[in-house]
This record gives sequence, C-alpha cells and structure tokens, in this order.
Amino acid sequence: ARLRTPEDIYVWYSGIVWPGTIVEKSGVNAHLRAISKEAMLSLGFGVGGPTFAERVWAQLPTATETDIARAFETYRSRFPAIMGAHYEASIILSTATAMTDTVSARLMMCDIVRRGDTLLVVLPSGRTVYYRNLQTSEDDYCERSLWYSGHTPTSPPGGSVPSVERHIKERRFDDGVVRYKLAPHTLVQNIVQATARDLIVHMQARLIDADLAAIDFSVAFSVHDALVGECAATDAAWADTQAVLEQVMGEVPESIPAL
Repeated sequence: ARLRTPEDIYVWYSGIVWPGTIVEKSGVNAHLRAISKEAMLSLGFGVGGPTFAERVWAQLPTATETDIARAFETYRSRFPAIMGAHYEASIILSTATAMTDTVSARLMMCDIVRRGDTLLVVLPSGRTVYYRNLQTSEDDYCERSLWYSGHTPTSPPGGSVPSVERHIKERRFDDGVVRYKLAPHTLVQNIVQATARDLIVHMQARLIDADLAAIDFSVAFSVHDALVGECAATDAAWADTQAVLEQVMGEVPESIPAL
C-alpha cells in the first residue's frame, strides 16, 4: 500500500528513522534521504553494519556515526521478516553444505532442493533458479560453504564475471572452474530479484494485452525495475492511465498464485 502513494519511498523511511524531521529529495536534509536510500537498497540484501557504514561514507563523507547507526538499527527492527529470511537462508545453506543427497527446504515462498552438485530454487511463478557445479570449500573465515558456477569444467575460464563487479567472493578451483560463494544474502537477493522480474513481466504483458486504446496509452519500453509508457498530455488521459496502472500493477497475478 505504501508504494501506491506518490510519496518517495526513501523520504517515507526517513520519516520512520527521524520522526518529525523534514526530509526532501533535493532540499532540506537531503543527506538523510541518501542514508535511507542506502539502507533500503543494502540492508535488505544482507549487508552488515560495517559495510553499510562504508557505503554511506563513500557517498556522504560527512555523515555521522549516529545517523548511520540509527538507520541501520531502525531497519533491523522495522523489517524483522527480511532479517529472518537471511537467518533461515543461513540454516538452509548449512544443511545443504553438510549433505549431498536430496535436501528440501522452504524459503520466502520458494521450494529449495539440493540434488547432487546442483541446488534448485523453485520460484512462486514456477520458474527455477539453478546453482550448478557445487563444491564445498572453506571461506575466508574457515567455515565450510557452498561454491557454485554456471560453467562446466570444460568451459573457458574467461567466461566468469570478476567478483569486484559482482560484490561476492570468487575462487578458481582445482578443476579450472571459477566458482562463487553461495552466501545467505546471495540466495535472498536472487530470490527477490527473480520474483520481481516475474512480477514486472506479468504487469507488462497485462498492460500490452489490455484495451488501452480508449485512454490513448501504450507501453514504450521497460528497464530492469520499471515500465515506461506514454499517454496523451491531458489531465483526463493521465487520470485514466493512472487508474489502469494502479489496478494492473496492484493485483496478484494469476500466473503466480503462490503470492
């Protein structure tokens, strides 16, 4: 319901972190909005306190430790389900690391199964995310963890994306394959983004199939997290378009009944 309002989501979160403080996108206390934006984008994907502070200071060198800590702790208390998902993911991966036979679990409305050297995540839409060529190895903290790769041992090693761009740990194993650490935050992030992709594809298909000629609206193109369309430059056309968008983009897709 919050996202259906015209209010900026980062300004909204700033109001929770610093109640009673005026925060504007490009005006009063814009630096607090920037801290809130980093919190919403980073903490949901498992970033810890020190890394969160580093990311904020990279953008805002004058940000105070008090404001950074307040944004961090508020997120942890405000969104316990998200924090809980990371904990559940850590338990699932620990089990999958210890066992190579079939392991089944449930996380964020997804079925997770390990079969041999592959971990499968069945999304609410029915699509499956695969983590292939699993191997177990110690990470930098001497903990046993799973490492995956989309490449077979015969694939050229140059096909892997450098970890500096992926923001995850990578390692070349004895078989010549570069693998990436399957951390809890990686699993949660992939599930969130893959489900978001399914939702936006459904919305785009619904908008394309809908009879929008009467309101003079059409979908122009899409980007990774948005649909871009155009309508006639009149107040009436915009009001009609907004009504259709709120209906289509607020419904639970029949193609994803698990949601």
